[in-house]
Amino acid sequence: MTKLYLYFLFSVLVSISKAKDLYMECGPRNACGCERFDNVSIRMNCEAMHVRLSETCDSIRNLSGEVMELFIGGNNLGNFGMNDFHGCEEIQILGLQFNQITRMEENVFKKLKRLTVLDLSRNNLRIYEHGFKTTFIPKTVQILRIKGNFYGENDNNDLPMYPSFSRLKRLQELHIDGINGVNFGISYADMNLTHVDISGLVKYSYCNLTEITNTTFQHLNSVKSLNISGCSVRNICAGAFIKLLQLQTLDLSFNRQLGFTPLSNVSYGLQFTNIKVLNYSHVYTTFGTGTKLYKKDICYLRNTTLKEMVLDNNRIELIETNAAILVPRSLETSYLRQNKLTFGPYILQMGCLEGVKNFYLECPNFQFSPLAYSLEPEDRHENTRSSTSNCPFMAESELQKIAEKNKNCLYYDPKIPVRLQYPRIPPSLEKLYYHDCELTYKIISNDYKFFPENNNLSYLDVSGNIFNAMTGHMNNLPELRYIGISRNYCKAIGLTTLNWEKLENLQLDINFLGTALAISDRANIFDLLPNLKILNLSSNGITTLFSRTFHRLQKLRHLDLSFNNIENFDLNIKPLKNLLIIDLQVNSVHTLKENIIKQLEQNSKRLNTSFLVDLRNNSISYGCDNLHFLQWLATHEHNFVGFNGYWFVADNSSILSFDDFKRDIEYLPKRCKTYVVLIVICSISVAVFLSIVIGGVIYKNRWKLRYLLFMSRQRYFGYRRLDDETIIENYKYDAFISYAEENIRFIRDRIIPELEGRGLSLCIHQRDFLAGNDVTDNIINAIKRSKKTITILSNGFFRSKWCMYEFNMARMETIYSREDRGCLVIVMLEKIPADRMSAEMLEWIKKNSYIEYTTDEEGEALFWEKLRIGIEN
Repeated sequence: MTKLYLYFLFSVLVSISKAKDLYMECGPRNACGCERFDNVSIRMNCEAMHVRLSETCDSIRNLSGEVMELFIGGNNLGNFGMNDFHGCEEIQILGLQFNQITRMEENVFKKLKRLTVLDLSRNNLRIYEHGFKTTFIPKTVQILRIKGNFYGENDNNDLPMYPSFSRLKRLQELHIDGINGVNFGISYADMNLTHVDISGLVKYSYCNLTEITNTTFQHLNSVKSLNISGCSVRNICAGAFIKLLQLQTLDLSFNRQLGFTPLSNVSYGLQFTNIKVLNYSHVYTTFGTGTKLYKKDICYLRNTTLKEMVLDNNRIELIETNAAILVPRSLETSYLRQNKLTFGPYILQMGCLEGVKNFYLECPNFQFSPLAYSLEPEDRHENTRSSTSNCPFMAESELQKIAEKNKNCLYYDPKIPVRLQYPRIPPSLEKLYYHDCELTYKIISNDYKFFPENNNLSYLDVSGNIFNAMTGHMNNLPELRYIGISRNYCKAIGLTTLNWEKLENLQLDINFLGTALAISDRANIFDLLPNLKILNLSSNGITTLFSRTFHRLQKLRHLDLSFNNIENFDLNIKPLKNLLIIDLQVNSVHTLKENIIKQLEQNSKRLNTSFLVDLRNNSISYGCDNLHFLQWLATHEHNFVGFNGYWFVADNSSILSFDDFKRDIEYLPKRCKTYVVLIVICSISVAVFLSIVIGGVIYKNRWKLRYLLFMSRQRYFGYRRLDDETIIENYKYDAFISYAEENIRFIRDRIIPELEGRGLSLCIHQRDFLAGNDVTDNIINAIKRSKKTITILSNGFFRSKWCMYEFNMARMETIYSREDRGCLVIVMLEKIPADRMSAEMLEWIKKNSYIEYTTDEEGEALFWEKLRIGIEN
């Protein structure tokens, strides 16, 4: 059910407010109620207010405005005269029902020159006696109600008769009692009556027409609407309606002993009328065996102009095969509600209803009161009635010929067994109501097809059935705009089941889809509905929704998620540019996210329409964490349905009412602002200061930390300390040579020959590093296993990160492992500007001596000697 009641509720409140301004007390002693309409005209209601007619009319003269309608029934007025209407001259509609009136003076209404509607029902007028004069009724009357004035035969035992209204040339509508065996006389033939109502359904009316003969209504030749409902009719003659050439609406409902047997006579007579609506509902008692509708019952309807037929509550179980072929092409609306329909070939012949646009198949979904059994007449058993008829359309050849003219109509030869086929729906069908019929199916096949493919079905209601799984693909509904699948115990819907491109309204409330929607792979069931505007998912046990569940519904305007158990409402509604209504009442929502708030405001501004949110019966958080939403809520309370009934949960679990919220919300920001900003600033400041200090310490001691880290790793993961590092035999090499790659020729041509020629053992990384080991491991191991580390300084040395790493590791080894015993020897191969050196290098050179290389013959010999001594010491 579409819940646009939010708008409707607002309009009702406005209407009530206006009604208070239009409604006022009036009449004698202000006992009556007056209501203005058309700005000037007044409707006065004095029913059962113990007022008199004369004093009421006197009070009318004191009113500003003209009293056009006066209802003064139920005041026990008795008889009155013409002078009692002094002041009521402008009355057009007069209700005098239930006033114990027994007679009328001939000129009693003489002053009422504009009277068009007169109600004299439920009085004691002898209307149906011979000689009763109707001359007291003004000729201006167009609608006359005189039901409830028949009390059996008169004292003279004369048969009752209908009075003559021939002088009332303007009379169009007559409400009168129905008397058995009494015909509407010849005087009615010259009248312009268009509506005659003899229904016995009104509690004070009387109607008992056991049989409708060919003469009962023969003179009502101008009648367009005839209501014979609730008249205990048991039989209708074939010619009963033949002469009602203008007849358009015939109501034979609630004649509980009528049954389908006389329907063939009714349909026969309707051939000669202009019939549009036939109500043949409730023609069986409530309790009894199922009934069957035969071809003969509706055969003559084929030759009528019928547009609407009502067959509600007739206990229909079956419809005879091929009966659908006889339905007139003019039929547009069919009602078969509250019957007991079972499966039969007739269901496969729905395509024969080529003109039907609206089909109502609501099934009984409630228990009838046993009291109805004793109050209703005896059931007429018709299970054995004959299906033969003289109707020419019933011949099999004629039925086949009719079916062949409609490609969607299936004809079944009674001599051949029926072969099941895909059911066909009427090609013109626009609305199909098939709810509360307890259909129990699992729609799980890959493909369900509706024929014809180009059907016009736009409204489909299958609520109240049992479709607990709908995972199949439902094809051929190109015009579908509304579908109701409520109350179906549905637990799963396939990703391609809902594939109707033009669908605008989807009702899925009161199902069990919560579990399926909480599964990521099964949540995108709405992706194929690009034009959906209204989606109802209330009462589905939903706890979790993925942010992408509705992201394809760009035209969605109304989302109903009420009566679920949603706590975290965090949807991506940015693509939903038209969303204006969100119903979340009766959930566990604590807040609305910032993105939802912004999108609703943007949609409202762009569409120039206010958005509406319903958060009633949710536990909205009231605290600093939810401050932004609470402030926004306070400034947009007109956008929240029933806002004065909201309640809030504080951080200490106490409950705040709407009034508490209004009083406290202006102070909440101050309480939240006290420490939050200061704590944040202080925390950031402390964090920045500590970061700078720690960063500085780390940077200053970066090489030490790297060295200690490596040493720790070696100690616990494979490194074994030398027993006595002061013993020369424990070193594998005399010196580890650290140099830049661009000085390789100097190393090969000079260093290696000179030093190894003097008996020294050198570690050269290109020659002695172990392949496959980490570079850092090779460097540290070379330093640890060498007595000295010789650093060959050149401009290229400072461009190599590994050279600087070797220098700093050797420096750390000297400081922390060998207690400054001079294991690092610097050789200055080139002149290097101070600004090229790192701070650690400059500091080392300032504190320790180094050897300068020269190409002078004597100086070079001295260089090699110094270097040898430096290595060996």
